[in-house]
Amino acid sequence: MFIDEIGDILKPLKFYYNTISTIIRNLKKRVFLEVFDKTFRYGPAITRQKYGNMFINELLVKYFGGLYR
Repeated sequence: MFIDEIGDILKPLKFYYNTISTIIRNLKKRVFLEVFDKTFRYGPAITRQKYGNMFINELLVKYFGGLYR
C-alpha cells in the first residue's frame, strides 16, 4: 500500500498526511512494515502470528517477569 491509500482508509478518522507518515515511519523503525520498492509501497514485515507471539511474550515479561506456567 502507498501512503495515499492508507490515508484513504483512515479518512473517516481525519488523520493528517504528516500523522500517517509518522506512524508508518515508526512502524518501519520497529520492523513491522517494510518498503517493497523505491516508490515507497509499504506492507507487513511480519505475520499476524509472529506479532501475536511477540505481544504475548512482551506482556508476560512486563507483568510477570517472564515467569509463567
